[in-house]
Amino acid sequence: SRLRMFVYRASFAGGFLAMWELSAWEIGPKQWLCVDPFWFGSPIRVMSYLVEITLSGSLFIDTWTTMYEAFLGYILGAALGIALGFILARLETLAEILDPFIVAVNGIPRVAMAPILIIWFGIGV
Repeated sequence: SRLRMFVYRASFAGGFLAMWELSAWEIGPKQWLCVDPFWFGSPIRVMSYLVEITLSGSLFIDTWTTMYEAFLGYILGAALGIALGFILARLETLAEILDPFIVAVNGIPRVAMAPILIIWFGIGV
């Protein structure tokens, strides 16, 4: 039962990758899908690029930069959130004024806010 499920899953993954590779050929995007191969990459090209950036060392540098920026953003966000929480707990009138705005912003999915935050703050730190 477990072996059969593993075979089904591996077959599905292999079939998916094969269909992806076939559809990402030069013929597919230009004739059937009208999509530029730059935007619709093949698994082989993705894997070769992953190997290339791993061997050059840029993958580790970029990963470190991303982790640093995420950690810094988390620390700054937590500090600002705690400070704002203390301020709003002490100043009840201000809390009542800002409450509808805080609730409205909290209802927006974080992923939907990402483009706005990128425009505001930029790509790099």
